[in-house]
Amino acid sequence: MSVSLHEHRLGSLRWIVLTGPDREAFGALGEHVRGELATLAEAWPALPRLRHHVSDPPCRDHLAAVRRATEEAFPAEWAELAAFAAGAGVPPGDLTLLNLRGDLGLVDGGIGCSDLGWRRERSVVAHNEDGALEDVGCCALLTMTGTGRPPVTAFWYPGFVPANAFALTGDGLVWTVDHLPVAAPGPGGGPPFRGPRAAAHGTDGRGRRRLPAVAAVRGRLLLHDR
Repeated sequence: MSVSLHEHRLGSLRWIVLTGPDREAFGALGEHVRGELATLAEAWPALPRLRHHVSDPPCRDHLAAVRRATEEAFPAEWAELAAFAAGAGVPPGDLTLLNLRGDLGLVDGGIGCSDLGWRRERSVVAHNEDGALEDVGCCALLTMTGTGRPPVTAFWYPGFVPANAFALTGDGLVWTVDHLPVAAPGPGGGPPFRGPRAAAHGTDGRGRRRLPAVAAVRGRLLLHDR
């Protein structure tokens, strides 16, 4: 099956519609943003800190363990990331660091979004999507279809597996992901995208409703099935 990619505008927001098999589609998506991703990779403020963070034990060992666990348990999602890196011409190791960053322990300077919990007579939970300034104008709504499953639309940061903010499927499944880094990573950890992307790969709601237990154990996944 061939891959098609069309970019539109939805108000001031980019909207990319991607049709085709997962791995081939992610390769085409990487090629589509190759130029801008090369610029982003040089500008991302988190990358130098992440590289330093995993340059020595024990964090280097944590990275190897999380990567191994992800490859073994979620090969389809891992293949998507690898195909995207190849299409974009970006070192796979850099995208690995960005996508696994929440499971590598606390990084100097902090990496992640901001949350506020307030409890008085009324309780409020607020979230700020702390994307880097370099991402302004680059993020997009990404619709993936033509896979034999319900279409998925996600708010997408170029360079990340499209499951790290919010997404919805054509059959009424909606989820959001909050980035809460683990303070003490364990050997069997895995990235926050693994549950959501596996949910997107599901073909029936019942099977997908079992997946949040994978990610929600750390409080990072909210899921609603219509």
